[in-house]
Amino acid sequence: MHRFSYCCGFCFPILLLLGATCVVLAILVPILGTRLTRSQVSERVTLLPGHPTFDQFCNPTLPLWKSIYFFNITNPQEFQDGQMPIVEVKGPYSYREKRTKFVKDISSDGTKL
Repeated sequence: MHRFSYCCGFCFPILLLLGATCVVLAILVPILGTRLTRSQVSERVTLLPGHPTFDQFCNPTLPLWKSIYFFNITNPQEFQDGQMPIVEVKGPYSYREKRTKFVKDISSDGTKL
């Protein structure tokens, strides 16, 4: 009795073709993926006047919120004598920070700001 009698002779060529395809993809994907990634990054991170990335760099639209808390010790003399401090929280004092960058000069080849 044969162990693999149910295979009609198609299994080996199909598995061979599948294995060869995996080897070719394992070689090509890192090479082409790196090139594609570099081209996409250089295209989308261009900092030249008029480019949307440049406008976002100079005037970020993401709001920056800062919250500050102050702590007031209400028993300073007892604290200096070694007792536990009684702390009163003041705040939060929140404000929105707006950042604007001014580009003074761009190199002639556009690689430095």
